[in-house]
Amino acid sequence: MPRWQHKWMTSLRNWFLLVFMGIALLGQAQEKTTRILFVLDASGSMAGKWEGIEKFAIAKRLLFEAIDSLEKSPTPIEFGLRMFGHQSHRSANDCKDSKLEIPFAPDNAQRIYAKLAAVQNQGQTPIAYSLFEAVQDFPEDPFAKNAIVLITDGIETCDGDPCAVAPILQQNNIAVRPFIIGLGLGQEGATYFDCVGTYYDADSEKDFEEALNVVISQAVNSTTAQINLLNQAGKPTETNIEVTLYDNYSQSLEQVYVHALGYYGRIDTLYLTPVIDYDMVVHTVPPTRVNGLELAPGKHNIMPADVPQGTLTLKIDGYSRLAEGNCIIRKAGDNEILDVQQLNSRKRLLTGFYDLEILTLPPMYVENVMIQAEEEEVILIPEEGKLNVFVSRPGIASIYQVDDGQMKMIYEESYVNRQMTLE
Repeated sequence: MPRWQHKWMTSLRNWFLLVFMGIALLGQAQEKTTRILFVLDASGSMAGKWEGIEKFAIAKRLLFEAIDSLEKSPTPIEFGLRMFGHQSHRSANDCKDSKLEIPFAPDNAQRIYAKLAAVQNQGQTPIAYSLFEAVQDFPEDPFAKNAIVLITDGIETCDGDPCAVAPILQQNNIAVRPFIIGLGLGQEGATYFDCVGTYYDADSEKDFEEALNVVISQAVNSTTAQINLLNQAGKPTETNIEVTLYDNYSQSLEQVYVHALGYYGRIDTLYLTPVIDYDMVVHTVPPTRVNGLELAPGKHNIMPADVPQGTLTLKIDGYSRLAEGNCIIRKAGDNEILDVQQLNSRKRLLTGFYDLEILTLPPMYVENVMIQAEEEEVILIPEEGKLNVFVSRPGIASIYQVDDGQMKMIYEESYVNRQMTLE
């Protein structure tokens, strides 16, 4: 096992860093309520037909059937209905023709059905305005899973900017990007709504039914995941590391927990919403980041990260009072501080090369220390010495180190009366 040995007589001035990491609960104390707001296009263009039947009639029927079916499930779920383009004729050019017709409530499928049956499509397509208004449709509930499903056969006709709504939704606890089901919009719809949310195109009644089932499933179903921290051989054996999950789209913090392995190497199971992609930060030294992890709804997912590690041991040779001293760790050739390690301790680091600055007097520099997977690299630090300085009269005292014929100050005492002792 390679060791670095240094024969300087040194002492250490106290220098320490206190690090505190919070740990979040692994699961949820209780099942969250899921709230899905349907934003339905009731503009004049919805009079277009699929196989002789108006798209608006098909949308109303399939929407009610989906809501009615889900209300019978044990999942705590509530639905709301906002419609646009249904209060004024297209000729009125009413760009604020949008209304929350059915607020969120348990078991309100029949109320939604009655409203759908009474509405006639006729007006403009104020999509951006409707999405902005939808922000206020959700009750104040920081623990709910809130989702929007926009159903439309056209793009904005009121000069609004649907792209601008995304950050507003995020700020109001609508953590998932809206689902958009485009009725016959094709590639134009996919391009137009890409900035808004997840787009599904439907060219027939069957396509629409399938798309509706998919988006509702993603918003409702319980989805589990496990985080596999992989060693050099690709085995999920690395553990006891903090992990943070962020929403890839908004970068909002979703979950923090400490990865652990149970009996027989069993990995913790997390319950996550599948309607967002995740960025994962594994708090190794240095941190490991994996972006854009997509979960399959209603299934158990694997979220992997390559984090092969070795061990750095800082060991003082012999008796010393330097045990509370520290060492600054940097990537080889980089000035950024990655971590601070206490002397006479062991720390796990990602495999690679590191530069060490050991805060002795004078400081010790060890460059290109190689950390190998599942290996221990020992840095041996010589035992400290003691320096006594006696002066004939009070004054300022400095200590210099001669390095390649150059004098380099390593310590200065602003006032010495008779004696100065350094350890």
